[in-house]
Amino acid sequence: MTVTLHQVSLRRGSRLVLDRLDLAVARGRLTCLVGPNGSGKSTAVKVMAGVLAPASGTVLIDGRPADEISPVERARRVGYLPQDFVSHWDLTVRALLALGMARGTAIGWLPGRMPDLAPP
Repeated sequence: MTVTLHQVSLRRGSRLVLDRLDLAVARGRLTCLVGPNGSGKSTAVKVMAGVLAPASGTVLIDGRPADEISPVERARRVGYLPQDFVSHWDLTVRALLALGMARGTAIGWLPGRMPDLAPP
């Protein structure tokens, strides 16, 4: 899956947080957003995940406009874990990732997915 932001802008109050951002996150690639605190990294991720809607610009998921994808389908395709997340379950990081990988497919653990999370 590829998520693309094209000329995305977003304001938080009177502050312009994202200003015509172009970004592509390709399937199977590790993409890092690096910058100082308050530079819009978390905001960009929230826009990609659909948590925030941009004021202008386009968000594409696999080439499709994100606003044309239902919230249920989007949740199955795009995972988002906020940096201030607090689980109400006592789960390891590995178990939490496995739970996220299973979203939209079944209730509980998805058989066979835990080995994907094993260290190399």
